[in-house]
Amino acid sequence: MPSPPVASAAAFLDLVERSGLLLPDRVDPYRDADPPPPPPALAAALVRDRLLTKYQADHLLRGRARGYFLAGKYKVLEPVGAGGMGQVFLCEHLILHKLVAVKLLGSGAKAAPPAGAVERFYREARAVAALDDRNIVRVYDVDATDGVPFMVMEYVDGIDLHRLVAASGPLAVPQACEYTRQAALGLQHAHEIGLVHRDVKPGNVLVDRAGVVKLLDLGLARFQLDTTRNQSVTERFDGQAVLGTADFIAPEQALDSSKADIRSDVYGLGCTLYYLLTGKLVWGDGSFAQKLLWHQSRTPPSVRETWPDIPEPVDAVVARMLAKDPADRFQEPGEVAEVLELWSVPRPGPPPANLLPKLTPGMYLLGLSPVPPPASSKSGTVARVGPRTPAPVSPPVPRTPAPRVPAPPPSTPSASNLDTARVRKPVPPSPDMPSATAPEPAVVVPNPPAAPSHRHSLRRDIGLLLAGAVVAAALAGLYVTIRDAGTKGPPGEPPPAVAK
Repeated sequence: MPSPPVASAAAFLDLVERSGLLLPDRVDPYRDADPPPPPPALAAALVRDRLLTKYQADHLLRGRARGYFLAGKYKVLEPVGAGGMGQVFLCEHLILHKLVAVKLLGSGAKAAPPAGAVERFYREARAVAALDDRNIVRVYDVDATDGVPFMVMEYVDGIDLHRLVAASGPLAVPQACEYTRQAALGLQHAHEIGLVHRDVKPGNVLVDRAGVVKLLDLGLARFQLDTTRNQSVTERFDGQAVLGTADFIAPEQALDSSKADIRSDVYGLGCTLYYLLTGKLVWGDGSFAQKLLWHQSRTPPSVRETWPDIPEPVDAVVARMLAKDPADRFQEPGEVAEVLELWSVPRPGPPPANLLPKLTPGMYLLGLSPVPPPASSKSGTVARVGPRTPAPVSPPVPRTPAPRVPAPPPSTPSASNLDTARVRKPVPPSPDMPSATAPEPAVVVPNPPAAPSHRHSLRRDIGLLLAGAVVAAALAGLYVTIRDAGTKGPPGEPPPAVAK
């Protein structure tokens, strides 16, 4: 059931606070207006001051206080596009204060996504995550909100080539060749790791304010070398379906999408270059089935038929890219990039500013919403990821020569009230001990003294040495005394005469 619209300025500001979009100190200054403005005027003021986006203000005016955050980490700012797989929103990473593009699976309807959509969505994420190239949109994260998966990607502040040509007409030869050349470099990088895009078209090629081209939307991408990474998505869910866009699909891909290779991407890139140079599709009129048939049976018209001033070598490049037999085309996108390098001079600048998004990244104020707290368990401790594994415990160093064993159970009276209890294990009799000798009984020692330190042992050794020296000196003195007594003779006798 939809929420009722907001009726007053105070209710609108309360709704803003409850939504979590702004902290109270940002909202309070707008409560002091006298008289209070109507909610639409108040929303317009917050948009003017860059505290809310127009998308957020429109939904707040409808009474919606929820739905502005994804997984507690991303704040939704504006919708930026939609496609067959879902919607794309411009979002703020709440911790990094960074703009990102978030692709949300599905159209927002409550109906479950079609079979294979979730598997294909995750395969796209894995495919893009395997790439790291200047000319391919990067993927940062994959998560889910309310069970709906979404993909966090690099935000490109620019326009796709389809909208660019639709708004400004055919591009100049250097500009069309340069944009195609950069797209070919991105495809070459994907090819080198075994990926086939399978949906190359102007709408999937972006150009930013600096003139850098980036490929996106690898929703139909397929791993060509390691096919196990595809998880048989096409075979399980689209075995009889035609995957791709009819105006840009290669003849062999229309027959069997799972057999498409990098040369199929070269064909789609050739159709894209044709569109950039002429402003027309290769087969503009006709049904879906007719276009698939014409890609296989008809020879595409020359680009010079539309614009005779296009150089013949450029026309020859387009014709070779659109050859029916994959063996007659350029075998890799890198070859296309090398040939178009000659026709990309002088280097074109960025697209016209009036065709780019009106709001630049610098116009968004970031850090307005509270930073989400770290995920925690019920006890308030930081939640763990993965199985809970006890940390290894190092065995204690024994403090007595006797080995340690577990303490006796609590039922043992002698150990029940001891802070620390250790048990000295009975010492087994040695081979030299008579068998009749009984072993020493076990003794519970409360708080046993620590083993003597090295310093105490040294003092004891020195003391023993000194005592031994004293005993030795005493024995020596006793010996001298006895010897002298023997020399003098018995008591009472005169000493013997000494010969002269």
